Amino acid sequence: MCRIVYAKKLIAKPLPLNEGEMTVLAAIVQLWQALVLGYRRCLQAYMAGDKQLAMQGALLCQRCLLYSGLAIFDHLRSGYEFDPKLWHQLHELYGFAEQNELQLAEVPDP
Repeated sequence: MCRIVYAKKLIAKPLPLNEGEMTVLAAIVQLWQALVLGYRRCLQAYMAGDKQLAMQGALLCQRCLLYSGLAIFDHLRSGYEFDPKLWHQLHELYGFAEQNELQLAEVPDP
């Protein structure tokens, strides 16, 4: 919820953002990247055959895609260009999902 409040403060701000606003943007993007990193570690364990994650492939891919997309989205809505690595990360994750036929699986999201 807090992220939404801070992210909304960046919408339609004149560019360049001031130092405080840039700090907020960086913190939001770092949050998304930290979540992607955590889910990617779980995805690696899934790929390595972790039995506890055997049924979680679609969920792990969905979460990685979600948080990668949010990092891109928050850059765009604040008017700043994002690192192209984020775009590659998004496509790589979706490619993995397709390769493993996970892209159409329903993911419960309470």
